[in-house]
Amino acid sequence: MSLYYEAAKVLEEVQNERGSLKSIIFGGKPTRSSRAQLYALVSETIKWSAELSEVVEKAGLLAQERKLTPTLSLPLVYDHLLSRTGIAAPAGHVLTLAITRHKARLHAEFARIRLRHGFVTTESFRAAARNGGLLSDAHKDTGAIDKSGCLDLATRSQPPTSPHSSVRWARINGLSTTLEEQMQTIFSGYRRVTSLAEVTQLALEPSPPSIGEVMFVDHDVPGLVAVPRGLDLTKTAAYRQGQIILQDKASCFPALLLDVHSLDGDIMDACAAPGNKTTQMASLLQAAEKDNRKHRKIWAVEKDGHRATTLRKMVKWANADSRVSILAGHDFLQLEPQDVRWRKVTALLLDPSCTGSGITSRAEQIDLTLPRRTASVTQKPRPKRQDTRGGPRRAAKQGGSAASSTGGPAKEPDLDTTRVEALAAFQLKMLRHAFRFPGARRVVYSTCSVHAAENEEVVIKALTCAEAQEGGWRMLERHEQVKSLRDWRHRGDPAAVQQQQQQQQTTLDQTKAQTVASSCIRCEMGGLDATIGFFVAAFVRDTSPSAPNNMSLPLPVQHASSSIGQ
Repeated sequence: MSLYYEAAKVLEEVQNERGSLKSIIFGGKPTRSSRAQLYALVSETIKWSAELSEVVEKAGLLAQERKLTPTLSLPLVYDHLLSRTGIAAPAGHVLTLAITRHKARLHAEFARIRLRHGFVTTESFRAAARNGGLLSDAHKDTGAIDKSGCLDLATRSQPPTSPHSSVRWARINGLSTTLEEQMQTIFSGYRRVTSLAEVTQLALEPSPPSIGEVMFVDHDVPGLVAVPRGLDLTKTAAYRQGQIILQDKASCFPALLLDVHSLDGDIMDACAAPGNKTTQMASLLQAAEKDNRKHRKIWAVEKDGHRATTLRKMVKWANADSRVSILAGHDFLQLEPQDVRWRKVTALLLDPSCTGSGITSRAEQIDLTLPRRTASVTQKPRPKRQDTRGGPRRAAKQGGSAASSTGGPAKEPDLDTTRVEALAAFQLKMLRHAFRFPGARRVVYSTCSVHAAENEEVVIKALTCAEAQEGGWRMLERHEQVKSLRDWRHRGDPAAVQQQQQQQQTTLDQTKAQTVASSCIRCEMGGLDATIGFFVAAFVRDTSPSAPNNMSLPLPVQHASSSIGQ
């Protein structure tokens, strides 16, 4: 049955930190199973993984059924014990038989766990999970189970002291509705509060009484609201109709910094999938053009065919079809800037591939417990699983060396440095190519990374590249930014700016370094603003490409003959 093999593969990727569950399933290769069904199965399997692993180990399942792996056994045992429909395979299927041969022992071990936690029936145990009740010592006080019983992967094991773990951001889609309309419908029963802290305090309390229907309308991003994360907006009619879109606050900053009100011409989104920023720009364009007859277009570029399909669905769902033209299968770096099709493009948004270090901790905190094949059938309950993902297995796979043979953290500076440098080189290449579009007047660059190498250092390299110097590109300074972002307190790192300019052999005094850094915007991962880690900066040129560049940096000698292909 492909569903279980695919679920096992996803669990392996989660365990090896290859991304968040959503990105692995919905952003990865095509699956034979329904992606929604696969996501639901894996989510529930992870949520119950500590209990299921204990059952598998005590029943000696892996020792007796050699065809089963730890990751394959968990979704099968979950469906056998907790799914109302049982294993989704014929009774005579080899995987079904591998479980049903041991059904008496599996049920007995699960019953012991259930009774240990004080639940008389499986239904009451399941209901406790749906309502955020105790599952096991390994799952205690995580706040990871929402009102609908779905696993909240972003906060799976995050302690209840992180504001981001308790907030769900939702953007009102101005292409289909208004905030006022939604206040009268989906949020009609909500209590509107005046501060974000009032939304977070429910989850931050040691023993929150229940999920409260409160909401906060953000002061920085138009149409953005925050609700307690336990409230599942995906089950509402507004979500199904594309009237509200789940999008982290930090992810809304690039489109906001683009400031479509101040620009004429079309926009190009160079790395468009899955489409949140694309549809947000379309919404902002519609608002900007409400009182005139302009109808500007967004060119949404997506190289990967599968991701382009996701993008197309997102654009249609958000009612952005009339404004967005999707360039599926097109590589932004292969587009010819002089092409007549782009003659009206005056702004570009670049959100290229990055390390994702601003959201990695959220993926790492998915508390997946796997059973051990060598476990004894008389084994006592083991303590909460320790994180061994940096241990010998991963180190060997990635060419590093483990700190110890007991699964201590592996030291992998060379691997990380190589990856960050490769990504930073790609990000710079994207920026240099964007600078070559003749009609462009603004380029916004963003990453969900916390590394200066992908952020401030890329900015400095971009300012000193030949394309910026010859094209008259400079930083969009803080005082020129839209008010909400101008007032945002988290800015770039001056030390990182100065260090990079020294490596570039440019002349940048402390004052100018501070100006460049303050022109950059950062979001703190896990901070009081309840955002992911994020970085965004904008480049502008005011007049013709030959105009003086007051905020660019002197061109280093070693880069004088560089080209976009290098």
